[in-house]
Amino acid sequence: MDNHSASQIDIDSAEIAPKKSGLTRRQVATGAAWAVPVIALAVGTPLASASVTSPTATVTGTITGSVGNGVRTVKYSNGGVSYDSAGDPTLPDSGILTIKLAWDNSAYVITYDSVPSGWVLVSASSTVSVVQYEHAPISNGASITFPTVTWKALSTSGHVNFSVQVESDNQNIGSAGVTKGY
Repeated sequence: MDNHSASQIDIDSAEIAPKKSGLTRRQVATGAAWAVPVIALAVGTPLASASVTSPTATVTGTITGSVGNGVRTVKYSNGGVSYDSAGDPTLPDSGILTIKLAWDNSAYVITYDSVPSGWVLVSASSTVSVVQYEHAPISNGASITFPTVTWKALSTSGHVNFSVQVESDNQNIGSAGVTKGY
């Protein structure tokens, strides 16, 4: 039999070589048939099975927007912060948390559905569109809520980007937030 690459061999006309130890064509085909569903399952579920590998404080909630009656409205709702120590016994709590609400168009005015319970206003600026709150440390696996925040401006005010981020005063703790543009 000539030496051909695998893509050039016609399986129907190939010579049958003496049986060698190893895998047969049937075993390879059977293995491939079973591998397809396993690979599809692994590709379809990475987020569901993913675990936190380093201590992280994470913002939860969603940012949504709408336009009606000449007003553009953006809301951050179902918000809060959760902490996962990723099993690190030296980081049983999150450290002091700072949540930062930021937007890049000063035409938008911010309001809250309620006072952020447990959060303390650290800074707010009328010239820079940033508001920051702090919260005492929370323990591993804990979550704390943040009230619904609404920004409004005239619908002609143009595009705006919103961001809700959290940081810990402990540099060993990572963070994740939510960002959206309208």
